[in-house]
Amino acid sequence: MNYPGYTKEETDAKTLDAINGSPPQTCEHIQSLGFKCKKDCGVKSPISLINKLPNSNLPVVVQTTDKKSVKSLIPDAPLKENIIFPHGYEYSSEAGISTTKQQGKGMITVTVSPVMIVITGRMENIKHETESLEIGWLRDGEWELKIIDRETVAKHSTITELAKYGCPVTSTTAKYLVDYLAKFEYLNLHRFPRLRVTDILGWQKDKVAFLWGYNLIRADGSIVNTLETNILLKENSSKDLVVFRGNDVGDNQIARAFYARGSYEEWVEAINSVFQYPRVISLVYFSLMTPFLDILGVNNFTVDLAYVTSTGKTSTLRIAGSAWGNPNEYSSNRLLFSWDNTNTWLERAASMLRGLPYILDDTKRAQYKEIISGLYNNR
Repeated sequence: MNYPGYTKEETDAKTLDAINGSPPQTCEHIQSLGFKCKKDCGVKSPISLINKLPNSNLPVVVQTTDKKSVKSLIPDAPLKENIIFPHGYEYSSEAGISTTKQQGKGMITVTVSPVMIVITGRMENIKHETESLEIGWLRDGEWELKIIDRETVAKHSTITELAKYGCPVTSTTAKYLVDYLAKFEYLNLHRFPRLRVTDILGWQKDKVAFLWGYNLIRADGSIVNTLETNILLKENSSKDLVVFRGNDVGDNQIARAFYARGSYEEWVEAINSVFQYPRVISLVYFSLMTPFLDILGVNNFTVDLAYVTSTGKTSTLRIAGSAWGNPNEYSSNRLLFSWDNTNTWLERAASMLRGLPYILDDTKRAQYKEIISGLYNNR
């Protein structure tokens, strides 16, 4: 029969969970099923008899019978209570994470990580259809959280890139850490919170939500601050929950420019004072109408405010941008940009904004060809 809620990932995770979580059958349990055994072998489970075989070269399988939550090992770990620590691994605050491996005819203990490392959740990029994992580790007594491409975590040749963020991984421990994180993920696959992420601001797919910088505006009017580091713990997978994650520092600076400060009433009073200046108030209208273009199916357009120098053009752009966030062109987190940028940057900035104004100042800082290219390539 077809189960409408079936997913391959959840089924694989539950299968692995059942395998890892099933302890050896005890003699007492077997006898309760009607199988009588009058021998006194000195063991509690038949599997232990393998240790009593003379000259046996068979490997001894040691399996933990209790599921240990990560929280039971480190109570302040930044993840949910039901996240399980993988079987076959041990953790102590002194030695970190360790496991055993076969060497010759015996077993040796190897270090996976000198500190606790966990996966706190999964992230699906709705634009690129790729997955990332939020990885957390202890650093100087604090939890360091980083969003890492799943491909990076899956290979021992690339997982060492986490070292630049302070993660204590080396070329020696890389292989063991990849295996540990793979088991950690699949064991908890159905327990992890999952977020949809994007590197696009404004309207999201199917217009289920609108990203105003790091603030997500939902259809019911509620606003979620997605910049919170514990967003994975507070929110779970839902169609209208989308979190902005920029590709670099520049993307994040643009996103941080969109926010609210001060009083709405005072802003309205200030805007009302410029009604006597048609060009100024027109720019405010143009700025405010950008989210409606996609809804109405209207093509994008460009407004050029041209006049001689020192006549208030930049001030007008600041007023128009103030409807959305920080219009101070001297701030690192600003939404008023200059034409004095590379074409690559201008294209990337334009591609980030879907339903938000793209404000550029001072064309005299750019070459004529660059302006033409910027206008028509970024439309």
